[in-house]
Amino acid sequence: MSRRINRKWAYIKGLMGEYYAIAYLRLRGYRCLHHRYKTPVGEVDLIMQPTSTSASHPPTLVLIEVKVRKNMVDAHYAIGTQQKRRYKNIGRYIHQKYRGANIRYEVVLITGLKIVHISFSI
Repeated sequence: MSRRINRKWAYIKGLMGEYYAIAYLRLRGYRCLHHRYKTPVGEVDLIMQPTSTSASHPPTLVLIEVKVRKNMVDAHYAIGTQQKRRYKNIGRYIHQKYRGANIRYEVVLITGLKIVHISFSI
């Protein structure tokens, strides 16, 4: 396969994984605020909000990275230190934009029909 076709296939696979993750997280009580949100410091796959967030408190925004891989081992190692640093900078930007919102970082790992949803710290 040519490099161009591989890139296009990876893009389509990632997009499908993100929609799969949105559906999965909605069933678990999250509301999708942004999909493929672009900031001056980088792009985040999903910004979601738990529906249990109270209106009297600052909102909790969850920055979610979606990884689609052939197996779970590859998926677990797909988030490196550079990507964590980028997410930390995106979190700072969103924290300022949403005036003090609580920021949480999570990842959705997808292999075939298996999905794993975990929080990670930066």
